[in-house]
Amino acid sequence: MKERIFKLIGSYNLGDIKGDILPVSGGLMHKMFKVQTSTGIYAVKYLNPEIMKRPGVM
Repeated sequence: MKERIFKLIGSYNLGDIKGDILPVSGGLMHKMFKVQTSTGIYAVKYLNPEIMKRPGVM
């Protein structure tokens, strides 16, 4: 998962990642992570692929 986040941050030129990528609790269907970079703090949401395959899910 962390490799994907590094790639995502790099793809959008959001800066260099500082510190750890931290999980954010509370989600039941998807996963959230807090990512601090040299340009700011971002929330990255990983959408559960099984949920996203359901009809009518955008």
